[in-house]
Amino acid sequence: MRPSTREPLLLSKLAPQDINLRDGEPRTILCPDCQTWHRLERKIVKPHHLDRTGRGAAGAAPRCKGSLRRVTFDLSIEEWGERLLRAEETVTGRRAQGGTRRKPLPVAPTAISRLAHTTDGLRNGLRAHRASCQVCRIGVPCDHAINLSDRINTQAQAAIPSRPGSNLAGRAAALDRTERALAAHRHTCTTCRTGRPCTTGQKLTAHRATVTQTVADLRQTRRHQDKQASVAEQHRTRDTARQRAHQWETTATAVKNADAQRLRDELDATLRQLSPTMDRFARAALDSRITGLAMTIYRPKKRQ
Repeated sequence: MRPSTREPLLLSKLAPQDINLRDGEPRTILCPDCQTWHRLERKIVKPHHLDRTGRGAAGAAPRCKGSLRRVTFDLSIEEWGERLLRAEETVTGRRAQGGTRRKPLPVAPTAISRLAHTTDGLRNGLRAHRASCQVCRIGVPCDHAINLSDRINTQAQAAIPSRPGSNLAGRAAALDRTERALAAHRHTCTTCRTGRPCTTGQKLTAHRATVTQTVADLRQTRRHQDKQASVAEQHRTRDTARQRAHQWETTATAVKNADAQRLRDELDATLRQLSPTMDRFARAALDSRITGLAMTIYRPKKRQ
């Protein structure tokens, strides 16, 4: 088909976002006449027709005037890409200047290692001491190592507020480590083998007694807390049952009256179907009897 006789479209005059010349993608262009995208074949807009709303009198969709129009590439692909990048940067900058207000992100909590009562210095000192101490190298902590460990535990507990009984697992693990350290010390210490503990053995024994008492106190606190939680749950269950019973007492009369009225209506409808020839006096007597029976059946019982 012959190209259109209209003047060619200049690439430099088109908006860079109205034409697609990317590598690996089909070349397309936004037709200036119908504002729809169509392919470019040999630098010519592919023939296309208008939509159904623009059909002529004969019912055939007319061809768009932008069909078969030439496109003159007076710019290189690289220059077109640079123009497209500049246009995208301009749009991005405008959107940024629009001042889209976003919800501020919540401030992250301070790490435990950054708290005031940090234990980094003490832990580093304990590592350095264990590396240089000959007693600690064999697996038995010396007096200085025990003191450092106690200070680390004290500051760690001060830095991490917790409810009583929540550190039971940590204290139990500390008790296990203390018992193993004491057993290892007694196995290697010649003085402790004779039955008379040395200074380190005495301190380890005293430390084990302290940790044992702490674990016992924590276990008692945990049992007390579990008991309180169980009692609170029982109270909640009892209060819920009482509340439901009270709610039923407040609505029981209305519910029973509604049931009695529904029964009366059903009996009255049945009466109308079964005895259409009954006179009004007989109907009134029967209706009164039905109402009395219904109220007797659904009358709420008195409390004894």
